[in-house]
Amino acid sequence: MIFKQTRIGKDGQPFTIYKFRTMDDQGNITRPLLRRSGLDELPQLWNIVRGDMTLFGPRPEIPEIHDRCRAVVGPVWNERLRVKPGLLSLASVTGRIRTEARYTPDVKVEQAILDATMIEDLSWKMRWAILCRLPRTILAGQP
Repeated sequence: MIFKQTRIGKDGQPFTIYKFRTMDDQGNITRPLLRRSGLDELPQLWNIVRGDMTLFGPRPEIPEIHDRCRAVVGPVWNERLRVKPGLLSLASVTGRIRTEARYTPDVKVEQAILDATMIEDLSWKMRWAILCRLPRTILAGQP
């Protein structure tokens, strides 16, 4: 089943993101393999085709979390709005944003720094580094 959710994109514009549903309405994980492996993100390829997202870029946040992060992290958080959000990011393969602590202020600061680093240097070398870390990230899974 496909799940739709509003996320914040380039220039702060909202868009609809597509994912495979992995949780029920009470927040219980119903498809653990899809969730742990990150395969629930595959429908976002449609977002790439539509032009809402790119393959490489900062992961988009839901509006409420985006607003909280902007307040806690500060102006560096808005740097991520200069570019289209992506399916793959430096933060998602090297940081702690795939852990239980992903919504804590220190993790969001770390994410903002990694996103800013990627935005400033989205070279083929950076893209290759992200792709090389992807299998390990998928195998490690997320909670």
